[in-house]
Amino acid sequence: MLQMIVSNIFMVSVGVFLYIVARSLPRLQEEAQSTQKKSVIDRFVTSDIPRKIDEIINSFLGKFLRKTKVFLMRFDNSITKKLQTMGNENNNGNSNGKPKINFDEITSETPKNRSTQE
Repeated sequence: MLQMIVSNIFMVSVGVFLYIVARSLPRLQEEAQSTQKKSVIDRFVTSDIPRKIDEIINSFLGKFLRKTKVFLMRFDNSITKKLQTMGNENNNGNSNGKPKINFDEITSETPKNRSTQE
């Protein structure tokens, strides 16, 4: 519980720090624009290219994760079916059709004989 509280306080403090930096950013940009020319990185960041790249990555990632989920569900179902058939084989006898060995029949004692000996 203490760890959760400490992590929450840390996250709130990081959020406040980012808010303060974001509030002061426009003032810095106005001063920087008047003194410097835009570099290639600045033009790239302010263009639509990062937004388009983000949309492409999100689309691909969504499709990939859905397909991975379907594959894992199919794999899980096949393992479950195999385990069920293995469980049925163990419950009904061996897989080759032979019945299970009954150890009570092998021993000469019956349950009645056991109770009289004790």
